[in-house]
Parts: sequence; C-alpha cells; structure tokens
Amino acid sequence: MPPLPAHSFPHALGRLMPALGPGVSLIVGGLGALAAGLPPVIAWVALGGGAAVLVAFVLPLLLRVPMIAFDEHGLRARLPGFGAVAWRDIERVRLVRLPRRGRAFLVVDRTAEAQRRRRGGRWPRMLARAAGGKDLAAPLDGLTATPEQIAAVVQLAHAHGTGAVGVDSGPAPRRIR
Repeated sequence: MPPLPAHSFPHALGRLMPALGPGVSLIVGGLGALAAGLPPVIAWVALGGGAAVLVAFVLPLLLRVPMIAFDEHGLRARLPGFGAVAWRDIERVRLVRLPRRGRAFLVVDRTAEAQRRRRGGRWPRMLARAAGGKDLAAPLDGLTATPEQIAAVVQLAHAHGTGAVGVDSGPAPRRIR
C-alpha cells in the first residue's frame, strides 16, 4: 500500500479580523497613553499586551499553522493535551455537531489500551464529553475546509492508516440533543 500523504487544515484567513482587533486596540491605546503623558508603566503594559495578543493569535493565522494534521503515523491537533495519536490507537473518528450553535467537532475514540497508556488532556476530554464522545475532540469550525470534508478525509486516512481501506470509520454525522 502506498504511504499516506501528509495533510493539514489551518485556520481560514477569515478569522484574522477578530484576532487582529484586540491586539491593535491595545497597541493604539498604549501609544495614546504615551502621547497623553500618562504613567509610562500603563503605556508599556498596553503595548506589551497588544504585542502578546498579536503574536499569540495573529501570527499562527499568518504562518498558516495547522490546527488539525495527519500523516502516515497518525492524527495531530493543535490543542493542549491532544498531541499526536497513532492510527493504531484510534478506534473510530466521527463528526458531531452540537445543536445550539451548530459547532462541529472531530471526535476521536481511542482504544482502551491507548487511553490507559496516555490520558488525554483536560480540554480535549471536556470537548469530547460536550460532543457526546468518550475520549478526545477537536473543534472544526473556521478551518480551510468544511467540517464534513475534514471528517471525511480523516476517516479515509484512518482507514488507510489501519489497513482497513474501504471500511466505514464511523456512522454519519449526528446531532446531540
């Protein structure tokens, strides 16, 4: 079987404006505080906070840092505690939409052995519980592809990575009550 090509899904550039606003506002406020003659510590705190917001939120968008990625070894998500999960440790991958806000999640159910070996982080486990899963979940909204496309590609990659090509990796997307 040919090796699985690596693929990633970064945030869409449409998410740039909401992330850019607070950082630029803090920087402008800091410059205004300097110009108004306020104590310099206020200005420097505002300038530092604005720079930190821009680096933390805008830089990953501009650098196209992948939120979800996979290769022949497994699946990775850029969430604290999710990390990399080998394909052999994944039982099922599925798309779940929450009804209230329509948020989409990629729910990853790992094998019991993989769960015993390494417990997932608190944030992905909390998202999984909210989405009706038992182990890990990653949000899919605001990425470069639709949630349905991402889930379909990851399910195919899971089938390829486990050698079960042609086998369904999970049920169709469902809504949680």
